[in-house]
Amino acid sequence: VSGNDMDQAMSIFYNTRAFNKISYSIAGKEGDYRLKIHFSPQRLHQAGVGFRFDSEEMAAILLGISLNKHKLFGSKLDLTGKLSAQPYVALNYGYTFHDLSQFNIGVKQQHIQVADINQGEVLRSMRYNIFSAMSYYQFTGWKSAEVKVGGQFDYFNELIDSCTPIPQHDWKVFFDWDIDNMDDSYFPSSGLQMNIGGAVHFAYKPFYEARFNLKSVIPFSDRVTLIPQLYNRWLFYNPEHMYHFYCANRVGGYMAGRYYDWQVPFVGMNNTHTTLDKFDIARLDVRINLFGQHYLTLMSNYMFEWNMSKWKITDHYHHYGFAAGYAINTIVGPIQLIGHWSNINRSFGVYFSLGYNF
Repeated sequence: VSGNDMDQAMSIFYNTRAFNKISYSIAGKEGDYRLKIHFSPQRLHQAGVGFRFDSEEMAAILLGISLNKHKLFGSKLDLTGKLSAQPYVALNYGYTFHDLSQFNIGVKQQHIQVADINQGEVLRSMRYNIFSAMSYYQFTGWKSAEVKVGGQFDYFNELIDSCTPIPQHDWKVFFDWDIDNMDDSYFPSSGLQMNIGGAVHFAYKPFYEARFNLKSVIPFSDRVTLIPQLYNRWLFYNPEHMYHFYCANRVGGYMAGRYYDWQVPFVGMNNTHTTLDKFDIARLDVRINLFGQHYLTLMSNYMFEWNMSKWKITDHYHHYGFAAGYAINTIVGPIQLIGHWSNINRSFGVYFSLGYNF
């Protein structure tokens, strides 16, 4: 049994989320070693309240209760509700098998209201009331990785500006492969996050999406960390059968998935920007640890959004944004103040947040 074997076993055990702390020790003498693994289990059930405030969504409260959340095998039930300008309530049931794979089924009711911004103007005000039902199979146990395969149905009322609400629906089959070995969720010093995913949508006529997200943390010195990132989402469809506007690409803000599950952040603007059928974003953050839990981060990104027809690029736009942020890591979560500019909104702006993301 090598050191790599033991590290792999530790990763598998941690990925179960059933244990608070895991360690190992080696006893005995040469030729008769004993490997001992020490487990400190999590509490089986969990209930909690979360609070955050930011200048984009204002105040938000998260309420949650979970039965058997940290049970190693068997049934688990989660009920979560969010009180904010974007409220939702979600119920999920999962069953974990002895090979650590998991079957999940869930429903969610949510409300979205957001401004769509382009070239410094609000193009449209959008509101959605969405009911979602999802079922997927989840494979875990690989080092810091998990794979999901499943289907989702969305039924929603769409209200753009002051038009009459229009009932619509979309259902899809999807695939997601996630890797995450960051040593911290908010101020990591090393690690990698990666998502490769795709889906086939069957709203009216089939269309396809492919996406790739990558975030890497590279220590440059004791106090300076480089954080390069890549994001993209490509939609493919028959030009005679357009996809629904609800499924369009959305970028913007500093929190991924704030309004739409597929929304990715874009430095330099709050709210969202609806792109063409395909976009690619390259981003670089330079984080400086000033002292203690105080950080200064310089951010920049570039986006190329484009359409393609008959293997030729037909329309395209170039966008870029810059920001500088100051953050403090506190017991109630990060507190950050960011000043930014981009050529999408063509103005300087400020973003403030207090608390963990949800």
